Amino acid sequence: MIILLTLLKVGGYALPFVSLGALMLITIPVNMVLLPSAGFEEDSTQTKGSMMKLLKIPPVFVISLVIIIASNTWYDLFSTDKCIFIPFQLI
Repeated sequence: MIILLTLLKVGGYALPFVSLGALMLITIPVNMVLLPSAGFEEDSTQTKGSMMKLLKIPPVFVISLVIIIASNTWYDLFSTDKCIFIPFQLI
């Protein structure tokens, strides 16, 4: 919470969202380096996957929905919290 309020005071309303987005983008190459490869070999018998095949797996679909709903919830909560922060001069 202290980091959030500091970012709000320094850069305004958009800076926490921009910094979180940048952090999420930075984690992509880090994960690509740290995670082991799947070990798939290129051969002619292997079929290519698709996003629809991936989303037809129930746990993947549920986790995708949870991520989407959680991010939307945080966005809505933060925009309403801004009105609460103003009287206490936290922004």
